[in-house]
Amino acid sequence: MGPGARSTLRASRSVDAVSSVSTRPAIGGTHPSRPQRRAAAHDAAPLVPAVAIAQRLGLRSRLSGVYSLDTLTPPAPRKRDVVAHVLAEHQVPRGTAVMIGDSGDDADAAAANGLPFIAVTYGYGNPLGDPAVRPAAVLDRLADLPDLLVRLD
Repeated sequence: MGPGARSTLRASRSVDAVSSVSTRPAIGGTHPSRPQRRAAAHDAAPLVPAVAIAQRLGLRSRLSGVYSLDTLTPPAPRKRDVVAHVLAEHQVPRGTAVMIGDSGDDADAAAANGLPFIAVTYGYGNPLGDPAVRPAAVLDRLADLPDLLVRLD
């Protein structure tokens, strides 16, 4: 979990976002035009440990859901499929969600679902090392997410 995650979550009402950052759910501050926001976490780990991690970190109650490849039956072959499922399940309108991640797979999932991609610099992967990845923004500290989302609007 990145520095500032708990305080950012506590200060927010969540944000329409999907995250594929392992154990780092997408969270953020409120925005005046969208007071009711949701967050969902997609983890590279199987669903049972991903949920346990979110609970142990005290984040589960702030998330609309925790998802993984094995959330779907049969299991999804790619992250992009899980992201499409999350967007449909939560009826997230186009233009109200972002994808936050630390890998090229996360960037691919964002592009496949028409989402802006925010690359984090503190995750397990390095999406900025892939010249094909063109993030809408780069996030160095999770605590900066609310301000970043406002700038992207």
